[in-house]
Amino acid sequence: MGLFEVLRERKAKKDKTEEAKKLLEAKGPLPIDPDGKSIYNQRISPIGNYISYLATKSPTNKGTIVPHYVTESGYTEDEDARSKVGNEPYEYEMFVYDIANKKAYPVVLDSLEGLDYIPEYTKDYPDKTYENKNRLDYIDGPLWSEDGKYAVLDINSNDYKDRWIVLLDPKNGTVTQLDRQHDEAWIAAQVLGDIQVVKWAGCPTEKVSGSNLKKQAIRIFMSLM
Repeated sequence: MGLFEVLRERKAKKDKTEEAKKLLEAKGPLPIDPDGKSIYNQRISPIGNYISYLATKSPTNKGTIVPHYVTESGYTEDEDARSKVGNEPYEYEMFVYDIANKKAYPVVLDSLEGLDYIPEYTKDYPDKTYENKNRLDYIDGPLWSEDGKYAVLDINSNDYKDRWIVLLDPKNGTVTQLDRQHDEAWIAAQVLGDIQVVKWAGCPTEKVSGSNLKKQAIRIFMSLM
C-alpha cells in the first residue's frame, strides 16, 4: 500500500505542475511575428496596461565608397559611407499591445492632414511622375501623462516637409491630430525629448477636458517653435 501511496503523490504533484504551467502560459505575452521587420523602441504606459513598439523595415540601398588619398599607408584607401539622397526610405509602423486582452493592433495614421501632399517643386518637372507611397517617417513617443490617460506622438514625414503632433488613444490605436507643421522646403524639428509636454502647463490631467487639452497642447507646441 505504501508504494501505491507514493505513486498517487507523484501523480498529484505532476498534475499540479501541469496546471501551473497552463496558467503561466495563459498569462504569458502574445507572440509577435515581426514579418522580417525590426522591433524596437518598446515603451510601457505608466500604469502598465499598454506597451507600444515600432516595427521598422530597412531598405536595401547601395552605399557609397569614399576614397581617402592622405593616409598613413601612403596608398589610397576606400571607406564605406551612407547611401545617396533619393534612395528608398525606411518604413515605420507603430503598434500598441493591450496587456490585459493580449492583443496587438497598429496605430492608425492615415487620417493625418496633408499626408497625400505633393511637393511644389514637382510642377517644374511635368514630364516626371512623383511617387511617395508612404510619407511617414520616424514616430517618436508616446510621451505619457503620469496617470496614463493621455499619450502624445511626434511624427515626421520622410521628405522633411511635414510634422504632426497627435493624441493617441491606446484603447484602439486611433489618433487625434493636435497640430501640423508644414514647410515647402524643410521643416524645423523641435525634439520633444524630456520637456514632458503631456503635463500641459502644469494642469492636472484629470481636470483637463479633451477640448481644452488640445488647445493647451497646440499653444505650447507652437511656443516651442
